[in-house]
Parts: sequence; C-alpha cells; structure tokens
Amino acid sequence: MSYLQPMFDGELAPGIYQLISRAKADSLFGDMTEQGWRGFYIDGDQVTDKASFLQAAATAMEFPGYFGHNWDAFEEMLVDPSWRSAPGLLLLYDDPVTLARRDP
Repeated sequence: MSYLQPMFDGELAPGIYQLISRAKADSLFGDMTEQGWRGFYIDGDQVTDKASFLQAAATAMEFPGYFGHNWDAFEEMLVDPSWRSAPGLLLLYDDPVTLARRDP
C-alpha cells in the first residue's frame, strides 16, 4: 500500500502534511500518476529564502505567468488550482531544513 493511499482515498483533508518516508520521490510520483494526480518536486537544497522558495514552487508547479511571487499569490495557486487539471495535486518539498536555517 502506498504511503499516500489515505490521501487518495479522501481520508485526509487538503492541507500541509509531513511525510517521513524512505520512499523515493519517483516511487511516490508513480503512485500519484496511477491515481491521476499531479506531483511536483522542490529540491530544498536550492531554497535559501522566501524568493527562492516561491521561484522554485512556480517553476516546479508550472504556475501561470500572472503568479505574483508573494505568499498571497502562492496560497491562491494552491487553494484554486483551476490552472491545472487533475483530481489532486501534491507538492513534495524535500529537505526544508536549508530554508529553515538560512531564513527562519
């Protein structure tokens, strides 16, 4: 069974969750694809501040050109994902420690 199965089954409300797993991102993305979901990946080693996080998210998730590169705009992209058609979206942010250390 996938680590993500409770999410696919609707047992988890949309939100932010910490997934502690030895599963590789490719394996998790394979599970998402089987369910019709879209998966996006941010390599946290490259994220050092707010601006680099927002840019990494915009690039990974292929935000539309009107994305405003601020927290409000980021929240709008997540809450209203009409710009991306899929039954579900999942952003895997690997190694958030770099950002936490450099820009608490």
